[in-house]
This record gives sequence, structure tokens and C-alpha cells, in this order.
Amino acid sequence: MLDGCRWSVMALLLAATFSSLWSCRSGAASKASTVDFPEVRGRPQGEVRSGGAEGRASLARDEPVGAARGSPRGADPAAATPPIRAAETGRLPTLGDLMGHFDRRDSHALESATMQLLLAGEPGWKVLHGFFHQCDIEREKIIALTHDRTFVYPYLRIAARHPDLTAKFSIYLLGATRETTASFIRRELYNFVPVFLSYHEGRYPELKNAIQDDIIYQLEHGGDWIYKISLAIPNLGFDPPAEAYLPCLLDPARARDHDLAIRLMLRHGEKGLRTLMNFFDAEDKSSQTISMAVGRVMKLEKDRKGSPYVARLLADDNPVVRRSAHINYFLYPRRNEEVPLVVKFLNSDVDIRFRHIFLGTLRSKNPGVMIAMEPRSSEVADEALRSLVVRYARSARRRLEEKTNKQD
Repeated sequence: MLDGCRWSVMALLLAATFSSLWSCRSGAASKASTVDFPEVRGRPQGEVRSGGAEGRASLARDEPVGAARGSPRGADPAAATPPIRAAETGRLPTLGDLMGHFDRRDSHALESATMQLLLAGEPGWKVLHGFFHQCDIEREKIIALTHDRTFVYPYLRIAARHPDLTAKFSIYLLGATRETTASFIRRELYNFVPVFLSYHEGRYPELKNAIQDDIIYQLEHGGDWIYKISLAIPNLGFDPPAEAYLPCLLDPARARDHDLAIRLMLRHGEKGLRTLMNFFDAEDKSSQTISMAVGRVMKLEKDRKGSPYVARLLADDNPVVRRSAHINYFLYPRRNEEVPLVVKFLNSDVDIRFRHIFLGTLRSKNPGVMIAMEPRSSEVADEALRSLVVRYARSARRRLEEKTNKQD
């Protein structure tokens, strides 16, 4: 296992290859793929050209590795195939061999060594894993390996011509990086594998099972790249269970992923709502995540009369949940019958600052309710809030009258 690995070469290149093939297959190259392949800025040695339909067909058929595209008719393809140099010594290429080929920009030697390692199975895959990891450590090398056509073309040829090896190597990488959650390997596998599986239409069920199991494992054990997972899920045609997202919500270190995890959880509808209520029952939760979760629930349930989830949040024992629930609840149109709920909240133990914010929201979003509060302002215990209720109610009435006069 390569701790701290932030890699991405093979999976990135494979994703680009099959993204292109899938585009050809669907006839809509500009819309066919969701693969995230960064644009190449300042490409060395000119722009990379596709070679048209004939070039794509050449990529797709099973030609000898290293065969030159556009060779004269009658030429022996084997003559254009680079020799597997390490085979002469009776050993597999090593990490040092690969780094040496890379440093000399010897793409033919790098391609043949890579192919030999892929054919060797797990011992060879381990060496390739180490090579990509080392390139990622030396940042300028990973940029060259993914952007310089000297290195890109050889890997694209291998990926397109050997899908069986590609599938097996992908399964290996999923397992090899299972605990290195920040690895770029994971990021690019989530980009590549769903497109690859869609292109081959059920040909690799073992790979599909492997990535689905991996996604659930990563969600439940604090894995990174939840955004990439969210993009992979539709193409894979499955949804992780709603409860798989709960560990992410309860981890403060993953706060940047919380809103996405909530949205993915709520795609399960009623089951997602029930699962999210477990989050509010937990002891350790951030106020920011509470606000996001409450906001999503209120938006989802805004038109559902008598929603048990809305009622549960409005009556929560936690003042942080309760303040967020009331503010978000009154973001949407409410009837004057809600005035008792307003009075109760204004007399609650919620921080006075948030009760002020609540009144501002009420005046802006529900002026009718705000106006209806004026006759009951005497029921508000806090003098400053009581004065504010009267002032906001009169302001809301004036605005409503001005709006009516303009319409007349």
C-alpha cells in the first residue's frame, strides 16, 4: 500500500480514451461523457489531434502494441512494434526502468515495459502503481505524463486495445488504494470506470460489483472524493443506501462534503428523511451542518401539510436546530394561523440575535404574518423584540399598501 498516494495517470488516460470511444458510439461527442479530464494548458509540441474516424477505428481494433498509425500498406505491423526490452534479460521491468524511460522521454520503451507489466498480473501491476505514485510525488512528472503527447498516446493505445486487462487492472487499483482515501487513483477510477462499463454494456460484472462495493465502503469509512462518487452513481445505475452517508455528516473534518451528502441522502425520499433525523439525534454535530440539513428538509417538505419531519425540527430540544428550523420554515409562504408559532419562538431560549434575524426574515418573506403579529405584540416577553414586532408590522403594512397602490 502506498500511503498518501495522490496519483492519477492510468485511470485518467483510460477515462479520456473511453470517453472518446463512447462519444463516437453515441454520435454526440460533445455531450456523451461526464469524464472529468482537465484541459491541457500550454501543450508541448503543438496541439493533440484526434486523427478522425479512421484514427479512432485504428485505436479500437486490436493492433499490435506500438504499431504505427498510418504505416504504408503492406508494411509489417510487427516492424513498428517496440521490443519488450526487459524480456531480453528475463525479468520484469522495475520502477527504476520505468523512471529511466520517462526521464529519457523514450515513449516506445515505456509503452512496451508498461504492456509487459500489465500482462504479468499483480506483480507487474504493483510496479505500475509504484511508478504512477512516484511521478505524482515529483509533480512536474505527473503533469508531463498526463499532458505531453509523447507519453499520452502510448497509454491511450494500450487502454483502447486491451479492455480485459484494463478491467482487471482497475479492480486491482480499487483494492490497492482502498485505505488511501485521498489517492488520485480513486478520483480517476470514479471518472473512468462508469464510462468504461457503459461502453462495454455489462461485459465486466466483476468490475461493476467492485466499484459499487468500494463506493459504499468509502462513504461509510470517511473516504474522499464524494463529489466524484456523486457523478459516478448515475452512470453505474445504483444508489448507495441512505444510511451510508451518515458517517460523512457526523465527521467535522469532512464539512465541505456535508451539503452534497445531505442531497444524496434525500434522493431516497422518505427513507432519506428518516435517516437524516438520526443525524439530528446525534450529540456531536456542527451548527453549519445543522443549518444545511434543516434547510434541505424544509425545502423538500415546504408544500407537505402536516409533515412530521418539519414538526419534529420545529419542536427540537436543541436551540440550534430549533432556530434554524423556524428561520427556514418561514422562508416559504405561510398562513396567518402560524402567528402562535411565531409568538412561541420569540419567547423561547434561542439566542436573542437569531430571534432578531427571524423577525427580519418574517417581514421580508411573510409580510401578512408579520402584520398579523402586531395585535399580539404584547405577548412577546422581551421589550426590545416587542418594539421590533410593532415596527416591522407597520413597515410591512406600508410596503403592502404601496404595492397595492402601484398596481391600481
